[in-house]
Amino acid sequence: MIKIIQIFLLVIGATYMVIGNYLALRSKSILNKIHYLSAADTIGGIFILVSILLSKEYFFKALIALIILLIGSPSITYFVANALSKRGKKIGGY
Repeated sequence: MIKIIQIFLLVIGATYMVIGNYLALRSKSILNKIHYLSAADTIGGIFILVSILLSKEYFFKALIALIILLIGSPSITYFVANALSKRGKKIGGY
């Protein structure tokens, strides 16, 4: 039963990541691209790491990776988006 839940969580996480990448490719604004990629990678990563947390072998490594993901990914995205918006320019020709 645990294996089925792990596979289900992996598929959900990968789906979030693929959808986020697709939306980022279709977006014209660099800030929207950053937003889509950050949200999709964070949510997808959470699902994938929770599926790894269910295994006893990699529990502590996945827990540390989850904490780093939850703190690091949104923070880095905020700092990059803040720096881009302070420049006042359109980046990438859009």
